Amino acid sequence: MALTERQRTILNTVTARYIGTGIPVSSKEVATVTGLGVSSSTVRNEFALLEEQGYLTHPHTSAGRIPTDLGYREFVDYLMSEMPTRLEASSKG
Repeated sequence: MALTERQRTILNTVTARYIGTGIPVSSKEVATVTGLGVSSSTVRNEFALLEEQGYLTHPHTSAGRIPTDLGYREFVDYLMSEMPTRLEASSKG
């Protein structure tokens, strides 16, 4: 099943923040930093879907989420797809 744009944004946010801090990422944090204009409850619903699809997991009950190997792969694919766009923009500047 393909990810929605919102799910991709949430997954990329969780992955980037987890890489940066090593701390599981909460739904409140994601709701605040993404600018999606959704509640932490909506983010938790998306977390559940991303867990069902194998992109996220959580170390224990009521913990924030962390990416799985599949989540990391999706994040790398996203970064690689963005790289040509960023290189083109920097070469024009």
